[in-house]
Amino acid sequence: MKNRLARCFVRLTLPILLGCFMPLASHAADNVDGPAKPAQAEFKPSPAVLARVEQSQRLVETWYPLINSLLFDEGHALPFTDVEIVLMPGFGPELANVVAYASDNSIYISAEQVAVMPDNFQAMMVHEITHINQQYPPSKQQVGWLVEGIADYVRHKYFEKDIGATLQINAQDQLSGYQPDAPYFFMLEKQGISLKEQGYLKAYTVASSFLYWLEVSKDKDIVKKLNVALSKGEYTPELFIVYGGGTLDILWQEFVGASRAATLVTAATAKP
Repeated sequence: MKNRLARCFVRLTLPILLGCFMPLASHAADNVDGPAKPAQAEFKPSPAVLARVEQSQRLVETWYPLINSLLFDEGHALPFTDVEIVLMPGFGPELANVVAYASDNSIYISAEQVAVMPDNFQAMMVHEITHINQQYPPSKQQVGWLVEGIADYVRHKYFEKDIGATLQINAQDQLSGYQPDAPYFFMLEKQGISLKEQGYLKAYTVASSFLYWLEVSKDKDIVKKLNVALSKGEYTPELFIVYGGGTLDILWQEFVGASRAATLVTAATAKP
């Protein structure tokens, strides 16, 4: 039974070794091939970047087994006994803004992006570590949003401890009132995207809030149940009827309504 991390080690490499962007079903929505680059003569990361890598090692040692216990039933084996952190100069122009990504038992980190990333680096790494735990078989279902939602659910509930069971949504069912310190929400708000129909497909923090609402309102173990179903290749959208009492889209509409109502209450309370 593989329930202990044997080691977490670091490798410095060059862009010539960059493969693809999470070629598993768990990252199907993010599958982007990175072009091979000529090897550089040398790669000397700055002390600040190396400090971030050391942080990453400590996070893997703590959070990899912890996430396993949070998402699976007792006794579930870790998918890998070794986890590798691969530090690269950068990922090339097609992935220029990507800080890190996970593939199998490896987490690839861009030194270029880490050097300028704000203080939420550790939280981002918890998201990527969760993907190491999420070794799901291929699925014919639309699961990308759920996979990313679970990873952000772990990040925001257990690490950052800032998850909310509702979103700030205006009368047009658009996100409203977010600041740059919530970058994904802030970006979607600036784009004016309506979340009324199947907004859960926006994944990440949108989906994580929806999952947390389901946990609070419908079934306290729903995230673990959905994760286990994904890991066994048994996930279907009908599981939301079983665990949540309604179809996925009906539950989403209920969540949007709850979010809209909570936003109105917050606005009324804030008035002088």
